[in-house]
Amino acid sequence: MYSHKRFLVIIALSVLISSSAIASDSEETAMGQLFSHTGESDSSWEAGTAVASSDRAFPDCASSDCTFPDCGGCGIGGRFRRCCCPRWTAAADFIVLDRTGGKSQTLISLVDSTEELLNSNDFSFGFYGGPRISLIRHNDCCYDFELLYFGIEGWSSSRSAFDESGVIFTAPNFTALATGITMQFDWASQLYNAEFNVRWTPFCRVSLLAGFRWVELREQLEGNYIDSTTTTFWTTNTKNNLYGLQIGADAKLWERCRFSINGLLKAGIYGNHAEQTSSLSEFDLSTHAATDHAAFLGEVGLQGSYQVTNCLRLRAGYQVIWLQGVAVAPAQIPVSDVSLDSASVDTHGNLLYHGATAGLEYKF
Repeated sequence: MYSHKRFLVIIALSVLISSSAIASDSEETAMGQLFSHTGESDSSWEAGTAVASSDRAFPDCASSDCTFPDCGGCGIGGRFRRCCCPRWTAAADFIVLDRTGGKSQTLISLVDSTEELLNSNDFSFGFYGGPRISLIRHNDCCYDFELLYFGIEGWSSSRSAFDESGVIFTAPNFTALATGITMQFDWASQLYNAEFNVRWTPFCRVSLLAGFRWVELREQLEGNYIDSTTTTFWTTNTKNNLYGLQIGADAKLWERCRFSINGLLKAGIYGNHAEQTSSLSEFDLSTHAATDHAAFLGEVGLQGSYQVTNCLRLRAGYQVIWLQGVAVAPAQIPVSDVSLDSASVDTHGNLLYHGATAGLEYKF
């Protein structure tokens, strides 16, 4: 997992550094034109003095079409003079997402009965958080390079069942029986994401993007006998590595003075290298399988921001990610015959992640 992350980061940083070298000759000229044209410092903005549209200069890709009317004397219009054409945009957010979905699978039933006591759909993971960081290198001619990463490791949930007559768990050629004690399943999940995108801004309020995305989904499911001690009888670990291309759009939907609202849409088809390992701890037996399968990932986001200074924004939003065609841990039970060391990988899991984001954005 960590080797994948290092590899992606090294590639992306190499591209960003290369683009910086290419654009360095034109940067001083462009910024010099900007300051010489405005002829004013940032103090006029801080004081709230309105600046006429004709006083703004947007070198290179930021043409006069991007000059919006001043808003109520704020003097900031659609762009900020000192940061209207930044070379870099860095952002750090904290994201809190809930994980729902998967695939229905019976885990615990009554002895000598078809009555189901626990299903994989009965688990509730709740909201867990993690960091999201991004860096954009702005270039001339409206083309930018973006590097983005986020990861959440905290999802976990436990469910148990007990009955005086006994409860059972069944898998191919294996049955676990708990009489007079509790049977419990513990389920954990982690999600990691890294992207490298090329962004093109043909219009002032719309950026189109295309790029490479890597997603890793890991899960672990454990079945335990709960008595005076905890004894594990079944374990399934799954790992999904999604690699592929995505396209999308980032648009400014509304802007008023210091406030603005942006909408984000991304979608892509990915190759998913999925693996699963299931084991019977008490018999020291295990089986492993891997497969390559197509997967889909779609993302929708809405983000509001507030301009604190010329280059600093506070932002908060809501994010939804839909992941289809992945291997989730409970779905591997019917396709794992541990006693015969025979297994396959079920990749028919569908997951939905949704939740809030909040953080800072700085342009320089």
